[in-house]
Amino acid sequence: MSENPKQVTGNAGLFYASYQLSIRGWNVLPTSRNSKGPDLFIYSQDGKKMYKIQVKALTKHNHINPGKMDSWLMNDFVIICTNVYSNPEIYIGKPKQFTVNKHGWIPKDSYSKFKDNWKIIK
Repeated sequence: MSENPKQVTGNAGLFYASYQLSIRGWNVLPTSRNSKGPDLFIYSQDGKKMYKIQVKALTKHNHINPGKMDSWLMNDFVIICTNVYSNPEIYIGKPKQFTVNKHGWIPKDSYSKFKDNWKIIK
């Protein structure tokens, strides 16, 4: 497969995360792409719980650039979707749980412990 643009990779991760949340019973609303703020809003079937989610998508298991910290921290959860074109893997945590190194990146080994951490979204 030829290399896809970053926007296509982002969309693949966003919609894979949306699918996974939907089959777990959440109503999922994607926001406008490439704008400040959450990528997804989710809410429970009874409408009593609502969360903001940032989605980061990668073609392989690699380091993450969280972007501007104020945008990162405004979310309730972060979903990192790696290997979006082959065998997607999901990592889920709260923004403050991810370790940002001195270069401003989240190393891949620091988010690996959050693999399939769906139980955090209650």
